[in-house]
Amino acid sequence: MKDVIQFIKPRIVKVTCPGLDSKGTGFLISEDGHIATNFHVIGQVDQNGRVNYAKQIIVSNSIIEDVEANIVHNVKDTASVLHDYSIIKIDKNGLDYFELGEGADVEEGDEVYFGGFPITQNNLTSHKGHVSSLREAPTRFGTDLQKVIDIDGTVVGGNSGGPLLFKKDGKHLVVGIISQQVAYLSEAFQHLEQFLKVQMTNPNSGGVFIGGVNPNAALFETIKTLKTNLSTGIGTAIFVDYMKTEFEEIKK
Repeated sequence: MKDVIQFIKPRIVKVTCPGLDSKGTGFLISEDGHIATNFHVIGQVDQNGRVNYAKQIIVSNSIIEDVEANIVHNVKDTASVLHDYSIIKIDKNGLDYFELGEGADVEEGDEVYFGGFPITQNNLTSHKGHVSSLREAPTRFGTDLQKVIDIDGTVVGGNSGGPLLFKKDGKHLVVGIISQQVAYLSEAFQHLEQFLKVQMTNPNSGGVFIGGVNPNAALFETIKTLKTNLSTGIGTAIFVDYMKTEFEEIKK
């Protein structure tokens, strides 16, 4: 595991989008600064189905200090939204990067590695797990199916966009992109979170304070803390193939 940690450290980055209040992980896929991450780290879909991307994307790690990144994938195509990937780029050269494999490189039971920047801390964390299943799952809007890799690894908020690695022929290849933790709050909690979010931003909503504490604000923070720290020790990664196909077009 020590060799894996040393290998991934310069190749994994923290991705921060101040305007979206979003944080996640990304990983270098070229020496000239191309980075892969999740769509949901740098973009959102509103209630009307409109796709909105962050106006500012900041990338950093132990050797890259708060560099601004630009989106380079085709934002008019729906593939990146459906399969939850994005490709961004920073203006740097000579960087260490990951080689891309294919999702089909792994089988159930194979040992895999991943790393990322949990929301709860600023440091990179590294993990080892096994492929627990290979399956098809609905895309983000349930309009189609995509191939995913389930792993028995501790995935938490902030790991999204990190690389899932598999060792093949002596090389650590990216076979998937960490997309989500297999843990969720009930639908009622999700509706309550949305309601409270509106209440917190509406200056005319009023509110009752108990002992100097706003109950709505306290409940909202409780739900936020649950989401940030909730983990069942299982995570899901999308096949890297979807992103890889578009990246090969970009590099032509």
